[in-house]
Amino acid sequence: MLLKMADRYTKDLNDFLFKYNNISNHFIAWIPNNYTKIAEIDKENFILCINDNNVVGCIGLHISEEQKVARLLGPIIKDQYFTQYVDNLYEQCLASLPNFISEMKIAFFEENVSCKLWCEKNNFELYNAERTMVLNNFSNIKKVEKELVSIQAYEDRYREKLDIVHPKNTFFTLNELIEGSKEQHDLFLAIENDEVKGYVCYEQSKDKKQSEIVLLHVGQEFRNNGYGSALLNNAIKRLIENGAEEITISVRVNNDKAQKLYKRIGFMEKETIYAYRKEL
Repeated sequence: MLLKMADRYTKDLNDFLFKYNNISNHFIAWIPNNYTKIAEIDKENFILCINDNNVVGCIGLHISEEQKVARLLGPIIKDQYFTQYVDNLYEQCLASLPNFISEMKIAFFEENVSCKLWCEKNNFELYNAERTMVLNNFSNIKKVEKELVSIQAYEDRYREKLDIVHPKNTFFTLNELIEGSKEQHDLFLAIENDEVKGYVCYEQSKDKKQSEIVLLHVGQEFRNNGYGSALLNNAIKRLIENGAEEITISVRVNNDKAQKLYKRIGFMEKETIYAYRKEL
């Protein structure tokens, strides 16, 4: 049966998400793989599949009011129950959407064949594919850095200049990027002649061992001048000094230049995430 999230299922849902979202053929993006972070997710809008009083599947939502986008946190369902529950789970999810939502998005690993087939059946379109790359051998890091560029922590006085280079179609709006830097991640800017050339934001798990470079972006007119390399190296240096044992970063599969840069520094290919969307 399907049930709206209730407090009595909190631990069961945390355990379920931690187990199954760390399996490639069930993985859904935007759900953490760290148990502590999973426990911190707002699960009020989750819908659960319950069998014999156990959680066997779920779906949730991440709502961006500014972008009018709903990101699906699921469906994650045990294989033997997928066909039985997936359509009803999605219908209940749709029924709970705020009226202002105009687009639905979902992303998952290539191995999640069930979700891929389900998305295609429901007229989602593939709009992006990103390769996750990992750095966990710090002994042979090759430094690629532009000299004389200043890398500074974000300050509100740079807000308007940051807005000029921040892409409008990325995961975070400008407000979300800035607000997140106060609570969840670090945000650093490449500054030259008092002008923002680009930025990097990254975050770490509570134990500091796992880290992710969430966004690395350089303004279109400033590219090929070493700003991306300077930002990347600065982030890597700070993360290592802060106890990171593994650093991940994602890059579009067709962005050969960025992939070459990351490989030159020492990153290795790990997984590929496919992103689908549907207009509502």
